[in-house]
Amino acid sequence: LLDFEEWLAPLLGRLGTGWVAAGRKDEGAQEVWQLSCRAATTVNELAELLGTLEEAVHALQTAAAPNERKPWRKEGHEYVGQQARRFFAGFGASDGRISGWLPAEGSDPPLWHMVHGDDNDEEDLDETEVRFAIANYAEERNEPTPEEAEYNLAWRTAAEAEAAAAAKAASEGGGGAAGVG
Repeated sequence: LLDFEEWLAPLLGRLGTGWVAAGRKDEGAQEVWQLSCRAATTVNELAELLGTLEEAVHALQTAAAPNERKPWRKEGHEYVGQQARRFFAGFGASDGRISGWLPAEGSDPPLWHMVHGDDNDEEDLDETEVRFAIANYAEERNEPTPEEAEYNLAWRTAAEAEAAAAAKAASEGGGGAAGVG
């Protein structure tokens, strides 16, 4: 643990995480940590010290995850700016506007971002959903078409099956869950 901290401390100090590298004006906290680590006699004491070091590293994690998609495009697609209507069980219709889109990237399909006007709630729609939503508004529908209801049921069924498979894998000690996407 001390070797790892020795390797990590200069980086943490340079990046301003609050973890102080040797030679800095307030090196007392780091020195106390090192002395405590040397004096530790139990696994629990070492675990607590590792937790303190982990907090310093965690503070570095301010950048967006590399798998996050790019910002929404505000132009370049005919759906951007269109009025749209979605339906929610127990709530009814919610009107809003398509505020942005993302083109397909790798295995990720294109997406459209909708902001609902009644509560400023937001959601991301796939191409089928955005087409239904725009048509719902344009045709002043008060409920989903049978085709939209069928699509939504198929989507929910697939999502539930994927979640059940992930839960089963996790309960069987598989560790990871199947990716929901």
